[in-house]
Amino acid sequence: MEAERIAEAAAVPSSACQDMHDIETMGAEELRHQLRMQTDEFVKVENRTARMERILRKALKRRSDGG
Repeated sequence: MEAERIAEAAAVPSSACQDMHDIETMGAEELRHQLRMQTDEFVKVENRTARMERILRKALKRRSDGG
């Protein structure tokens, strides 16, 4: 396959080669769906991280206030 040949020539990791193969074989709608799913998961992780940061900040503030 063309992507594999390019990947070998550029010494690209096999995971990137697999990604290129997936992109070549998927239709546009499937790619949009995959991107949407990955974006949704990223947003969930970002929200969870922000929530944990707020909790930690409150706990540190309480601790520094002597509570």
